Amino acid sequence: MCLSRREFTWRGRRMVAVWVACLIAGAFGAPAIAMAQDDKETAKKEIQAVLDQSTKSLTSKDYEAYGKNLTSDYRRTDYFGDTMDREKSLADLKSQVDAAQGIESTSTIEALNVKGDEATVLVRTKGKATTKLEDKDTPLTWDQRDVQIWTRTADGWRLKESMGLTQSMMVNDKPYTPKLTDEEAAARTAIQSVYNALVRAVVEGDSESFGKLIPADFTVYPIQTGAAQNREQFIASIKDQLSHKGGVADFKLENAVVKGDTAIVLGTLRFEQPQGNGNDTQKTTAVMWERDVWKKTDKGWVPVEFHPLFREQTVGGKVQPAIFATPGRRA
Repeated sequence: MCLSRREFTWRGRRMVAVWVACLIAGAFGAPAIAMAQDDKETAKKEIQAVLDQSTKSLTSKDYEAYGKNLTSDYRRTDYFGDTMDREKSLADLKSQVDAAQGIESTSTIEALNVKGDEATVLVRTKGKATTKLEDKDTPLTWDQRDVQIWTRTADGWRLKESMGLTQSMMVNDKPYTPKLTDEEAAARTAIQSVYNALVRAVVEGDSESFGKLIPADFTVYPIQTGAAQNREQFIASIKDQLSHKGGVADFKLENAVVKGDTAIVLGTLRFEQPQGNGNDTQKTTAVMWERDVWKKTDKGWVPVEFHPLFREQTVGGKVQPAIFATPGRRA
């Protein structure tokens, strides 16, 4: 686990954003499947032990011990897509955790895939602490998910890469809401209105209106592959949703970094939709976290890139395995 505090300065005005960053089979025959499962369970147990050790190191502010659990080429990508190498990550971590007191945290593996000596791990971290915010002792609580890449070395499993997927933050028992400049507030309002129009077009099956909101140079990076899709491919991929009316959906802009004519947006898309016909109809409900890129044009704010990061889904009342993006697969 780690507690991080980021400060952004634009146009001479400071906005403090408090983020909690993480700590952190294709087989033939039954015997091979059993062996793969055994290896997965062993890896899960060993990686969880390292996560517990890393959490303990940070709560005691033993940065040397924490650093031993990272590879020499470790890198961290935050919720806004900014990447730091190992040295910068550790320096940033130290400066932020030093300001926190009474850190309590747990990190739990929610999903894990193992391929050879590499594991892709979905980690959920919850915790609380007290830190200095605007020169006041401020209680914080957090609930977040990260996807991590671990590698098996001669000294055990080591964390090679991590990427922030979701985060929920409470400051003084209230949802964290950063202070906004007039420019930032106006950008958020305009961008939220376009999201609303996109969602409305999908729910109403209005493919013409939807297409008008997606510019020619638009790109989306699907969770499953991370491979870029252009505008035409994106619209084709959701043609079923655009071919009929039905369902309920909304998009909530959670946070954004606005700098000039560019904005990095974090948001959640929630929807309910019936699938199938007649007696086979089932309700699908889903929540998807996104990190998107927008630009301001002479026609207003338009989407440039959509980066879905994490999706939870229930079909016919049955919870489906979470789908999450993997570090290193996207631009």
